[in-house]
Amino acid sequence: MFLLPLLAACQPAAVAPVSPPYALGAVEELPVADAVAAADLDGDGVDEVIWVREGVARWSGGEQDLGGRVQVVDRGDVDGDGREEALIATGVGRGVRDVPARLWAIGADGGRVLWEQSGARPQVVDLHVVPQTGGDRLFLVAFEDERMVAGGWVQDGALDVVERTNLSLAMVPLQDGVIVSRLYGDEPKTPGDAVFVGSDGTRRTLPTHRGVRAAEALDVDGDGRPELFLADGWHHAYGEHADPTVVMVPGDPALPARTVARLDGSYAVMAIDALPDGALLLRGSRQVAILQRDALGWAVLPLVDASETDQAVFAKLAEGPAVLVSGTPARQVRLQHR
Repeated sequence: MFLLPLLAACQPAAVAPVSPPYALGAVEELPVADAVAAADLDGDGVDEVIWVREGVARWSGGEQDLGGRVQVVDRGDVDGDGREEALIATGVGRGVRDVPARLWAIGADGGRVLWEQSGARPQVVDLHVVPQTGGDRLFLVAFEDERMVAGGWVQDGALDVVERTNLSLAMVPLQDGVIVSRLYGDEPKTPGDAVFVGSDGTRRTLPTHRGVRAAEALDVDGDGRPELFLADGWHHAYGEHADPTVVMVPGDPALPARTVARLDGSYAVMAIDALPDGALLLRGSRQVAILQRDALGWAVLPLVDASETDQAVFAKLAEGPAVLVSGTPARQVRLQHR
C-alpha cells in the first residue's frame, strides 16, 4: 500500500498573505457558458480559458465533446511536462442522463480521459491536485451509489480509495491523513460534521456548527501546518435555516477554530478554492467572492452575483489576474491590488 508516501507529499505549499488585498476591477459580460476552466496549457505563464457550452469544451487551440455535464474543475501538470492541463470532471446533471462520471485532462494537444466510472449516481463532488515531481497527484471524490461517497487517488485509470462515507461532498488529503466532511449525520435530518482520519486510523472530530459542504487546506501563516477552511452551516431545511459560513481550523492545534466569513444572501458556500497568492475563492449559492487576509484579519470581497450551478475559476490573463464566472451571461472580473 503506497498511501503513506503519497500522503506525505500532500503538504500544501506555504504562501504569503495578499498584501495589499485585492480590489474589484472591471466586470465584462461574455457569451453564455455552462462552465469554465483555466490552465496554462503551453507553459508561457498565461492561462488559456476553456468555456463549456452544451457539453462541448472550446479554447483557442481546439474543442472537446465532454459527454456529460461539468461538475468540478481544477488544474495541474499531470504528466510532468511543465505544462498544465485543465482538469474537468463530468457526469449527470440538468438535462443529461445515462452518462458515466469522467475526469478529463485538457492539454495543448487536446483532451483525454484519466478516469471513468458508471453507476447509480455518476457524480464527482471534489478534486484536489497535489504537486509532485514527475506529475501531479489527483485526489478525487465521487459517489459510488446513491449515498456512499469514496475519496482516493486516481491511479492508472482507477480510484485507489482512501476513505468512504455517506453523503460527503468534500474530502481533503493532508500529510498525515484526510479530512472527511458530511452534509448530514448518522440519523436523518441531523447535522453533518468534519472528521480528520489519520493514516494510522485515528479519528478526530473538528469543531463545526452544522453540515460541511466544501473544504480546502492552505498554509496561510507559513508555519508548515495547513489551516483548514470549512464551508459550514448546512441544514436540511437550507432555504430557511442554513448559515453560509466559512470556519478556519488553524494548523496549530493550540489555537481555536473561528468563523472567518459569511456570505449573506446565499444559503450555502458551495466551493472553496485556494488561490496562488494566499487568498481563497468562494462560490456561494448566490454570489462569488474572494476571502483574503487584511490588517484586521479576514475580509470578504464580493465579486458578482451567481447561481448555484455556475462555475468560477481564477485565471492569470495577459492583462492581469481575473476571476471567470460561467452563466447567462458569463462574466470576467478583473482583480486589482489596492
